[in-house]
Amino acid sequence: MRLFISVNIEEKLRETLLEKIEALRENSRKGRFPLQENMHITLVFIGETDDVDAVKQAMDGISAQQFGMKFGQVGKFKRREGDIYFIGLKRNRILHSVYEQLSKALAEKGFRMEERGFTPHLTLGRNVVLKDDFDIGGYSAGIADMDLKMKVEKISLMKSERIEGKLTYTEIYHVPLK
Repeated sequence: MRLFISVNIEEKLRETLLEKIEALRENSRKGRFPLQENMHITLVFIGETDDVDAVKQAMDGISAQQFGMKFGQVGKFKRREGDIYFIGLKRNRILHSVYEQLSKALAEKGFRMEERGFTPHLTLGRNVVLKDDFDIGGYSAGIADMDLKMKVEKISLMKSERIEGKLTYTEIYHVPLK
């Protein structure tokens, strides 16, 4: 099974974010854009494993209270085949603590953790090549002015699979935060 641990975006916020994703899509020559129901913040990407119980045990050991998270600026990861555009999150001590606790617990159970730093973000599009006349600065400023935020009450273990050609993320387990 292909797995990751995430904070899933609440429905009301997904609707707002979908409008921003659609605006990016309309102003791109190419790209892949997330489905509304798949919007999330990846905490830890696990990849292929059959040891779901070990992942659940690592999640069960998390000690964190519910918290609010705020979205920040639009950013991008440069890629040769097209950039990944995202909305970053404002620095959040509890979110980073959850990430560190998960990473440590999963590493102790033998999972290989990514070595790059944790950059919590919501992906707006992958392999994106913008149209030449698109004002990405204005687009970014418009998102930053929206004061996007949500309350995080749980973390979710997600299964990623293709069903009838559609990338589908399904929650198979979750841990409520205190």
